[in-house]
Amino acid sequence: MEEKDMSSEKSERRAGSFQENIITAEEISRILRDYSISQKNLSLMLDWGEITLTRYAERTSVPGAKNSARLQSLENPYIYQELLNQKIAETGGEVLKEKYFRKTQSRVSEKIRFVENEGNRTMAAANWFLSKSSGLQPLSYQTLDDLIYLAELWSPLLSGKCLFPEGEECLKKHFAVFGERPLPILRFETELSPEEKCILEFLKENCFDIFSALALEKLCEHEKAAAEIRGQAGDATDMQGYSEGANDLMEREGRTAEIKKSGTLQYSKRMFAYAGLLFEKSEGGYEKKAAWLKQHIWDSIHFLHV
Repeated sequence: MEEKDMSSEKSERRAGSFQENIITAEEISRILRDYSISQKNLSLMLDWGEITLTRYAERTSVPGAKNSARLQSLENPYIYQELLNQKIAETGGEVLKEKYFRKTQSRVSEKIRFVENEGNRTMAAANWFLSKSSGLQPLSYQTLDDLIYLAELWSPLLSGKCLFPEGEECLKKHFAVFGERPLPILRFETELSPEEKCILEFLKENCFDIFSALALEKLCEHEKAAAEIRGQAGDATDMQGYSEGANDLMEREGRTAEIKKSGTLQYSKRMFAYAGLLFEKSEGGYEKKAAWLKQHIWDSIHFLHV
């Protein structure tokens, strides 16, 4: 077991090598309290000895850097949910019959719901996608970030307003630590407005369920380029004007070579046409716009050769 007794701790202090960022007994107590779990049960869930965490909490032993970092990571409720999911998988779901496990699962779900208040509606959208992921269809931080970006970008087109304002920092705060490993599946339904649910279901059905992580990443790069052009073009609403002015603006902004790399100048004209549509105040309903956007997604994927 990776731990140090008190005599070893004193030696390290004298040698000047004691790590000041080792988790404290107070921090351990807070984690246990926040997730409504005992020292023994959390210790066993971490595959440690039955009394290892008790020793840490009572300071008869001091955790090493690895065990300390593991405990500190659990302050992120999504990391804690990942741990619970691992135990469910390892036991074939049998652990769900345990009262202590159901109690701590309920507590972490509450904390994750509370996180939704931190990032406007962005974290609500993130939690919705996590609840729709699975072992066969895992969701990475990069893919989640791409889906949230598309939700933010396309919600004004489909609903007439931005339903998911910028929440990039909040996503980063909670999910960047996962790197490339799958984000945890959530076991509760997120409360969404009918408009929000409509947008997210559109993204799930037409992006997440169909395309690879690489394809979604390339699609987002494409959409970001279109958004950049849209921002440079001002208040124009004429799609034909966007298309006719594509080459001039590309030359002026020095982006012609970059666009040619992605395809042809016809590609830049398509982006202008798309930018124009987003500005166009058409009276077309949701179904009409959703059908156009679905075709736009497939056209973009075809252009990008992914």
